[in-house]
Amino acid sequence: MMESSYFLLDNKIQNGIKDILKWNNLTPIQEETIPRLLNGDNCILIAQTAGGKTEAAFLPIISEIYKEKLKPISVIYISPIRALLNNQEFRLKKLGKIANIDAFKWHGEVDYSNKRKFKIEPKHIIATTPESLEVILMSDSYDSEELFSNIRFIVIDEVHYFAENYRGAQLVSIIERIQTYSKYDIQRIGLSATVGNPEDILDWISGSSKRRKSVIKSESKGNKSKIFIRYFDEFSEDTVSCLIPELRDKKALFFCNSRTNSEMVSRILKNLGINAKVHHSSISKNLREISEDKLKNAPSEMCLCCTSTMELGIDVGELDVVMQLNSPSTVASFRQRMGRTGRRSGTVSHYEFCVNEEFFLINSIAIVELARQRWIEPAPTPLSAYTVLFQQLFSMIQQKFGLKQSYLIEIVEKSNSFRNIDEEKLLDLIQYLMEKDYLEYSNGEYLIGKEIEKEYGYNLLMNFISVFQTIPEFSIIHKNKEIGTLQSWFIYSLLKENKTTKFVLAGNTWQIDKIDYDRYRIYVKVSKEGGLATWMGSGMVISYEIAKQMLKVLNSNDDYPYIDMKSKSVLKSIRLQHSAFSIGLDEILIDVVKDGFDVYTYAGHKVNFTLGLIIKQGLGLEFTTSYNKLKIKREEKEITERHIYDIFNRFKNDTNEIEQVTEKALVSSNFESHSKFYKHLPRFAQIEVLKYELVDIRNTVKVLKESRINIENLYDRL
Repeated sequence: MMESSYFLLDNKIQNGIKDILKWNNLTPIQEETIPRLLNGDNCILIAQTAGGKTEAAFLPIISEIYKEKLKPISVIYISPIRALLNNQEFRLKKLGKIANIDAFKWHGEVDYSNKRKFKIEPKHIIATTPESLEVILMSDSYDSEELFSNIRFIVIDEVHYFAENYRGAQLVSIIERIQTYSKYDIQRIGLSATVGNPEDILDWISGSSKRRKSVIKSESKGNKSKIFIRYFDEFSEDTVSCLIPELRDKKALFFCNSRTNSEMVSRILKNLGINAKVHHSSISKNLREISEDKLKNAPSEMCLCCTSTMELGIDVGELDVVMQLNSPSTVASFRQRMGRTGRRSGTVSHYEFCVNEEFFLINSIAIVELARQRWIEPAPTPLSAYTVLFQQLFSMIQQKFGLKQSYLIEIVEKSNSFRNIDEEKLLDLIQYLMEKDYLEYSNGEYLIGKEIEKEYGYNLLMNFISVFQTIPEFSIIHKNKEIGTLQSWFIYSLLKENKTTKFVLAGNTWQIDKIDYDRYRIYVKVSKEGGLATWMGSGMVISYEIAKQMLKVLNSNDDYPYIDMKSKSVLKSIRLQHSAFSIGLDEILIDVVKDGFDVYTYAGHKVNFTLGLIIKQGLGLEFTTSYNKLKIKREEKEITERHIYDIFNRFKNDTNEIEQVTEKALVSSNFESHSKFYKHLPRFAQIEVLKYELVDIRNTVKVLKESRINIENLYDRL
């Protein structure tokens, strides 16, 4: 039997584990991680929720700090959300106590006096967000060299979340900027419960580091699971009453795909006598924390109706069940959410889908089946993140009071989110920005140009700490306390259309009393029977793998044991309707319809969009996409289904051209990204942004190579 990794830690840490933490043994992920981190490897740690990943990372880190007598700040712990920092600060302090090492939480809601104390007497561990690190680097109130010169470790929690969006691109650039101040080759550690391409993510966070790399994956079996899918013709008090036995006297999360739906579900459950609260990003921080605390400390019954704000590891104690209105967008989200329940030894991990549309029924079954196969989607990291590069460029100018070209080139070369931006492309970008007066060049340094000063100068710091575009919002105030926020378009539509000025927010109904347009504040009073507030959000994007699994569900005769009788009946009806098409997994079906063509692929939104670009470039036809088909509009009768067939066959035999053709189609199109700073980019950079957000070359090649292309005129036949 191998000796435990416990004995590799410093004696001080060993004693602390026994005497302070009161542990009798280490978890599997801790046993595997400790020797790799002590060896100095950059690592990705993958283990189920509550599997001990944080301790697996920090026990060897604290051991090294103590043994090597490292000076503060030694560690940066990075979280995607502030609420998670609030939870983790307590855990980090408890772990640090083993070796008399302290942790400090740094984000926008921590008051300046505490930050000033930290500057004078820094702690070994700083727990923060990418945006707060950006503020530190940009602000002349902090000496970055003094703060970051001793950084030896960076720990990224929920690394899969960062990898799949522009905040991650911002983060890896910030890490490389911090690396320029540190005397060490910073050891980089990512933590995740759900990531499908850990080797790629490890390469991505490692950047300029020369350390060895290790992926550490714990295969612990975990507890038993109970999964159930219920179908509702509508979601109302009459139909939802069947959920009462599952929620009564239990602690639960009820996930919804929109803030509006979370408010709706809360209202229904309250009317049914369930103790229900609401949690989403437009509810004030104070009210969210009250709800989190109530759920954590509730003696028995409480259901928190939430959006993805509760998907990450905010500590709300032991849960009995997780409910889901319709389906999450990914297998990773499903597994992450399911991991919130059944953590106690001997308990069951209980997850229920409540679907009210045929699409969501098929989608839910597909997600469960993929999860049972232990498949998780890869997180596609951007490699030409021009919108982030634009933001980083002006952040670095602010940081350095002028930016030397050599430093800019160094950061771009080392940041993996800019991996495909070579020096020639970088200089082309710079030239464009100077022509537009976004940049100036003086005495060997780039400076902020007059056009950027004009648009952002009044609050440059706040505009460039984040890579997310935000919609103007009104703050909703009741008795001098903020309830939450509502997007300005919703408020204006209420007033313009003479609708009732009542709305539901944070689980209560409010009526507008007064509006302060200058300060973007709305003062409200309690009311009754208001309509649900609505927010703009992005729609669900179905991946290639999930779309193909949905087709498998439709083509199969399997009788899934985890769906209710209503679901079985609806599924049977959907399958019967689908059987008229007889579309195989390896088939593209071109169907002639009244005003054009429906091309059935079941290949996901991005593949269908890519195929649409090929058709647009080849035939000049406009298109729309869904997860299962590409709808092509025909203006001229001369263009037939045979033209579509021939174009697909051409690329089936020569897929090398696909990227060039889609790029040309994007150049001549009017498609736009909603990402922040996109409008300031030259067209060649905008195209790279659109390709990352909308196009899937790899799976499009796969579909064309592996699929039979058939033509059927179902419109005439039926």
